[in-house]
Amino acid sequence: MAFNKFAPRRGRRLALVALTALSGSLALSGCKVLSLEEARQIHMRESGAFDADAAVKEAWNARVMPGMEKSAILLVQAPHDNAAHAVRGEGIIAAIDRASRQGSVLVNVAGVGEVQLMLGPVIVSTALRDSQPFFAFNDMPDQLAYAAVSRGLNARAMAQVRPVAEQLKPGMKVEFLGAGQRSEDGVWQVMPVRIVAGA
Repeated sequence: MAFNKFAPRRGRRLALVALTALSGSLALSGCKVLSLEEARQIHMRESGAFDADAAVKEAWNARVMPGMEKSAILLVQAPHDNAAHAVRGEGIIAAIDRASRQGSVLVNVAGVGEVQLMLGPVIVSTALRDSQPFFAFNDMPDQLAYAAVSRGLNARAMAQVRPVAEQLKPGMKVEFLGAGQRSEDGVWQVMPVRIVAGA
């Protein structure tokens, strides 16, 4: 039988390829697909730099509510743009939607028309966060933290207005303070932080 001087080298090369393939398959078998929320929690644990819930809790009574009280403008005088603004207003309840996950109260406001006060439990608006000058995107560690601040603010607002909201009925007069933004069809959507019901 002829001697092949290249056989050992070729054998080592094949063994190396096999070992690489095996390690790759083992690595892939250990992979786990994470949801955005799981990734956010892992990131927060590892960085330890920012806690959205704690930031919202600390700012709510000290900065958010005083800032809303001071800067809120009458809805009828609000700019005709698509930006988020701290607003206040009053009107008569036209309808209440408590069946939808995106529950709301429709209020007829003189000089404005129909205004939607969002009550949740699902809130898609970021107006409350975006109306706060001290929760800027550039101050957040990442986009997930920025979104978490919005969720935290909305949750805090809903908890604050829920006791009054549960007592509301069509035909009642209400005063409200909140963060509003015009929808694409021009209707004001307001995330209330306070609702006062009248007769």
